[in-house]
Amino acid sequence: MPASRPKWRKRKSRRSRNEYRRIVLAKPPVTDYRPAMILDEVRTELEMARGIPRAALAAAVEQAEALSPAVIDLIDLACKGVVLTRPQENLLFYGAHAMAAARRTELYEPLLDLIACRSDDLDLLLGDADTQALLISTCGPEGGAPFDLLESPDIDGSAKSSLFLLVARLVWEGRASREQFVALLDRFDREATEASDDMAWLGWQSAIELLGLTEFEERVRAGWRAGRLPYDRDVDHDGWVEALHRAARGPRDAGRFSIHRAEPIDDVFASLSWIGPDKPPEADAAEPDDPARGIRLAEEELDWLAYFLASDAVPGGRMTLEYLDGFLAALAVGPDEVAREQWRSRLWSDSEGETSDFQTEPQERYVHELLDRRLETIQRRLAAGYPHEPLVGEDSLDEAVEDWAVGFAVSMDLVPSSTWDAVAKHKQAGLALASIILLMPPDQLAEEGEDDDLEPLDRKTRAGIVRRLPDILLTIHSFWHDQSALPLFEPRRSQKIGRNEPCPCGSGRKYKKCCGANVRV
Repeated sequence: MPASRPKWRKRKSRRSRNEYRRIVLAKPPVTDYRPAMILDEVRTELEMARGIPRAALAAAVEQAEALSPAVIDLIDLACKGVVLTRPQENLLFYGAHAMAAARRTELYEPLLDLIACRSDDLDLLLGDADTQALLISTCGPEGGAPFDLLESPDIDGSAKSSLFLLVARLVWEGRASREQFVALLDRFDREATEASDDMAWLGWQSAIELLGLTEFEERVRAGWRAGRLPYDRDVDHDGWVEALHRAARGPRDAGRFSIHRAEPIDDVFASLSWIGPDKPPEADAAEPDDPARGIRLAEEELDWLAYFLASDAVPGGRMTLEYLDGFLAALAVGPDEVAREQWRSRLWSDSEGETSDFQTEPQERYVHELLDRRLETIQRRLAAGYPHEPLVGEDSLDEAVEDWAVGFAVSMDLVPSSTWDAVAKHKQAGLALASIILLMPPDQLAEEGEDDDLEPLDRKTRAGIVRRLPDILLTIHSFWHDQSALPLFEPRRSQKIGRNEPCPCGSGRKYKKCCGANVRV
């Protein structure tokens, strides 16, 4: 399945991955899938999969030829820079593995095109899979060795590592020129344009090992002494030298390739064993009393949304997930329901009010489905008096908190200002709303008519407001729907706030110049 998004994504080191691969995950035999499963059912189950969709994947291998056009079309879209939806990513990922297991050679060239176009985020499309295994499985008699990609400065190091393993396998099988590859390995070391910790060096030395090229041993050792692949230990170096000489002594032994997963995929389930056991949906695993339990976005959906919003595919320009969350929060707590077409138009408009189109219709539908679910999640929680946790916390960067507050303020403009004035004139609700506004950047506060000499909130004060955001949102929502909840922010009678005392919102200003400015006395 596609990898998680950059915020949580980390590539595993060779050592940790190899150790994990030695673990045999017990998998029951596939006996329950339906041989007559139609192609549309296969596609749907692959698209919506959580974990390994065993029945659909088995059927996909059998119907790989029919599935092929859909998978190749998705690769073509990805090569054009289209941000695929998460269901499309799933179909590409599982479909590619099914085609590899079925030896569909028409996938080979599109995979190379995908590496050429998207090598920097290839793992978002192919997950933490071993790309070389997909390539080896689909490289037919007419498939050539991609020497040009190995020497291209535009290809990511992790992708090059897989390409080195692919070409080493083709050379070993006699399907690529050994002389040409050895010359390339020599140039790659002599020119050394990659950083010392680049994953391309791992593929370079692995190819040398697999082909038993002992003449390169001292050059590999020299690289280690110079700090190449600094995360490797001495035991890794010793193991590499031993494997190199073992390959030189037994050049026809194919077993060495399995260690590097540089072999064809025969069992599609074994090739995906690194995914681990299937996990239950996140919504069923925690917080069972959440009123939005059935519709809230899963972690991987939030990851995808953050990735999309940071891409060039966003109509109107890039934005952060925090900005979007603040925008939707204001819609949820506001006095009136804003028409969906109205808030969507404002959200996707650029600075001049112009709105561009999404890249594809499936992308537009998927994004709006996620936004609608997020908005309804907030609405359900507030209506039930259940605290909603925004996508910012006490440890969030200042920029993330400011983005959330700016998104909230922009969304407020969708409702007449006179309506929001009613909140500002109420002691408790006004204090809650002012706390959110104070999270905005000082320069934007000045533009909104606040004091232009307002100092930024200190970290402790900011963290205190962010910590109270669930209660703040409930308070503002309750002003319109259930004022019995409003005493949450009302000072105790014995703690009446003087006009010249510091404002309890934590801004550092006097109460009369802050939240008390519009309070009726």
